[in-house]
This record gives sequence, structure tokens and C-alpha cells, in this order.
Amino acid sequence: MNSLRSWLQQFHQACTDCGQYLHQVTSTRSLHRVQLFRKRFSRKKGIPESVVLAVAAIALTSALGQAFYNQPQLSVGKITSDTIHAPADAKVIDLEATEEKRRTARTIAAPVFMIDTSSTEQIKQSVQALLAKGAAFRQQAGAFPFVSTDLLSESTQRYLRKAEEWEWRLIVNAAQEQSTIAAPQAFNSPERLGVQLSDPAQRKAADELKRYRNQMSSDGLSGLTTQIAIARQKYLSALGTIQSPTLEATTAFDPTVVDLSDKAWQKMQSEVT
Repeated sequence: MNSLRSWLQQFHQACTDCGQYLHQVTSTRSLHRVQLFRKRFSRKKGIPESVVLAVAAIALTSALGQAFYNQPQLSVGKITSDTIHAPADAKVIDLEATEEKRRTARTIAAPVFMIDTSSTEQIKQSVQALLAKGAAFRQQAGAFPFVSTDLLSESTQRYLRKAEEWEWRLIVNAAQEQSTIAAPQAFNSPERLGVQLSDPAQRKAADELKRYRNQMSSDGLSGLTTQIAIARQKYLSALGTIQSPTLEATTAFDPTVVDLSDKAWQKMQSEVT
């Protein structure tokens, strides 16, 4: 009786040790451990080898079965039959969906333009410098119109400032009722001898000068032609400065800058600045 009780105690102890030894066995090393377990307990006297093998088989089956039994039964897209409570909240980024939304946003987003304050300031400074240069050229050319538009129209004044010297002399003589003029040798233009006023701008200028002479006097016409001659000299001087080859390319100006009226120049400055 005592021997049976002792054998049962040894058997119980062997099962406990086996369960603890094989509890975490889930890999191919399980068989190797079972063999170690067998050698370990086969050395104990009083325990038949068949009993040891039976206990090892039961413990191994229990451990492996528990491991496989605990494997999750769910897969992606499958609905669980039990309520599962997460121990804590978690945020997981769906990289594929995020990238798809980014692509969609890029295709429908309207372009947004931002002002480059540094470049804007540089442009403003450049424009101011150009306007100052243009103002200097205009000051050199003199005021325009140089006489009241009640005396001569703006278009006539612009034409008289720019006209060639021989054209100017031809118009003055025509205004003094001399229909032809012999071009002086200084102009080297003998072919212009006896030239008539064929250009519409020339005829218009001569008619306006005649009208002024008739309203005033010959002396009055002489005074007006003197003003025109001075305006022409200033204009030619400014034009020579603008077209000078020594002028930097970055500050080059179109000669029309001095053809604008003072009113048009002021309006352009206000619009630009």
C-alpha cells in the first residue's frame, strides 16, 4: 500500500514537472525536449518506461494542442462572432489610402500664388530708377507741349520737334507764303530744290503757322518760330543722349519717352507706381 502511494506521488510529481517543462513548447524543438524529459525520468527507479512515455505523450499533446487552440480564428475581412474589447486605442495609418487621397487632392487643388516680397521690392526699385532716368531725359528735352495747344495742336508740335532741318525750313517759308525753298549746301540736298509741301503733316503745320500769323502778326510768327527752334534743339540733344552708345543696355530707353506729353507721362508714372 505504501509502495503504491509512493508510486502515485512520484507519478503526480512527474506529470507536474512535465507540464511545466513542456508548457511553452511550440516549435520543432519539442521532440528534442521530450527525449530529454524521457532520459531524465527514465533514470528514476520505480517508474516504468511505458508510464514515462505515456505521461510525455499526454503532456506534449496538451502543450501543442493548447498552442494550436489559441491560434486566432479570424482573417482579414472576416466578422467575429464574439465581442472583442481592445485594451487601448490605437491609430494606424493606411498608407495606400492616404497616398490615393493625396493624388486626388493634387489633381483638384487650385494653384495658389504667393507674392515674393524680395523680388517685388527689387522690381519696384528698378522701375523707380528707370522712371527717374526717363524724367531726366524729358527734362533735357523740355516741356511738351512747348506752347499752348490753342496756338498749335499737340500733333503739330510733336511733328515740328522731330522734323528734319530742311523740312522745318520748308514749313516756315510756306507759312511766310513762300512755297519753295532752296536747300542750303550745308544740308547737301540739291535734289530738294523747289520741293512742294506734299506731306499732310507738313501742310497741317504750315496752315497752323499761317493762321497764327494772320491772328497776330509777322513779328508774332517770328517769336513762335523762335520757340519752336529752341524746342527742336532741346529735343535733338535729349535724343542724342538716349541713343548714345555709352548708355548702359540695362537703362536703354525708347526715344518715344520724350514724345509723350507731360500729362501722359504723369499718368503713366501714377499707373506704374
